[in-house]
Amino acid sequence: PIYEEELMAVLHEEHPLLQKCPQAISLAALANDHFYLAERAGSPLYNPWILVLCQQAGFTPHLLEESGQPTTVLGYVAAGLGVTILPAQFAQLSTVGVRFLPLDPPLPHYRYCAAWVPQNSHAALAQFVKVAESIVADT
Repeated sequence: PIYEEELMAVLHEEHPLLQKCPQAISLAALANDHFYLAERAGSPLYNPWILVLCQQAGFTPHLLEESGQPTTVLGYVAAGLGVTILPAQFAQLSTVGVRFLPLDPPLPHYRYCAAWVPQNSHAALAQFVKVAESIVADT
């Protein structure tokens, strides 16, 4: 593990739930919304994990589409087409028309990990591991 961050609900800025839950929202509150997720190719375990978290919250999400990058999904949300769940880092993107809300109760954090084959002796790998270990030490 290198870093972890909280998951956040991403809603259109005029979503009705923002009136009821302006500071945080439960995942179960999104049960009737349409979900957009980024394509699985870039992060093949993320979408199934989100689906499991929704099922643990008591619902199967209405998944409209898995497409593009997270920034594409933010565009769908900004257009009012649905909601998504993203790691908190995406709140740093300046996306007009969306609100990021913490999930209450907090869900497991999204964890960034590094893995490598120990027998690989490439100098770039050794440098990468050294940088990754320093990041872990700093956090």
